[in-house]
Amino acid sequence: DLTMTISEMTEVVKNTLDEYRKAKATNNKTDIERAVNEMENVYIMVCCYPVPGSDMLRKTILEARTI
Repeated sequence: DLTMTISEMTEVVKNTLDEYRKAKATNNKTDIERAVNEMENVYIMVCCYPVPGSDMLRKTILEARTI
């Protein structure tokens, strides 16, 4: 079975947000763009499930896209 549990998806969300924060800290435009793309991919993966942190992920993507 290839299905991820909610706790596994929560961990992916957390890691993705951490990677974005690290990318922002470097101020490297390419790294930031890559991290935002990754956040969007992860959000697509988790948006239909009650995954803790998914709302924070959505808000972070929206904020990153308005810059």
